[in-house]
Amino acid sequence: MAKKEITKSTGQGGAGLATRSPLRDILSIRDTVDQWLNDVFEGRRSSMLPAMPAANWSPQVDITENDKEIDVSASLPGVDKNNINVSLDENNILSISGERNESQEQKNKNYVAQEQFYGSFYRSFQLPANINQDQIKADYKDGVLNIKIPKSPAPEAKGKKINIG
Repeated sequence: MAKKEITKSTGQGGAGLATRSPLRDILSIRDTVDQWLNDVFEGRRSSMLPAMPAANWSPQVDITENDKEIDVSASLPGVDKNNINVSLDENNILSISGERNESQEQKNKNYVAQEQFYGSFYRSFQLPANINQDQIKADYKDGVLNIKIPKSPAPEAKGKKINIG
């Protein structure tokens, strides 16, 4: 049986119980370690340097790639479209950030368990050099952010005879 910590919580409704899941802490640590490993193996400077914004949670992301494009799909249920920012910097680092706000009705509840994340989120990914930055398109529907990143055509290799002088 999994160990569950229960901490005393006081809210507007008075004393109550709030569950704290050790799994949430482990997942947060895993996301941080994953980001560090991505930085090391993709040649980026370390995210331990002060460039990464603070975030309360990291959305789940699927990335697929074929010969023509890279597709990024981020699960952002309950996030207002106007609270999502997508950017690409000069080093081809794609960043997804924003905030999921907790409604006033949800704030006033005395939770026994709360597994949904609220507050700011952030994810970033190093993209390859052969992308067409001007043709990137993003769409948000039913809580899923889809980003289509077309690849630039690879330059054709031209053979050439080199004369020895």
